[in-house]
Amino acid sequence: MDGAAAAGAADAAAVAGAVAAGAGGAVPAGGAVGVLAALGEMDDPRANRIAELKNQRAQLLANKKTVQKELKNEERKRQRLMDKARNLSNEDLASVLGSRAVAAAKAKAKAEAKAKAKAKAKAKAAA
Repeated sequence: MDGAAAAGAADAAAVAGAVAAGAGGAVPAGGAVGVLAALGEMDDPRANRIAELKNQRAQLLANKKTVQKELKNEERKRQRLMDKARNLSNEDLASVLGSRAVAAAKAKAKAEAKAKAKAKAKAKAAA
């Protein structure tokens, strides 16, 4: 064995001994394993940033899946409604549209009355 090979074997034996003994940071200086161990123990902000980005990507994919599911359900609802509407007669459709117009007018009148009553109560409280 030449000198370089013997040094490498000695480093490997020392690392194996240190690992077997449970020495966390006791690795030979200058060895590749020592450098990797030191890097692993460092609190690298880039590694933290990478982990944050991976978490963000996972959340975005989950949100995308949820939105796609909701969109598909809404499209199905609309399709079912359109299928039901196809079976209605013109008179039935006119009746539905008329009742919608009446409901909208009632809601508008109620909102206007509520706003008027609120303004009146505010003026009364100020006086």
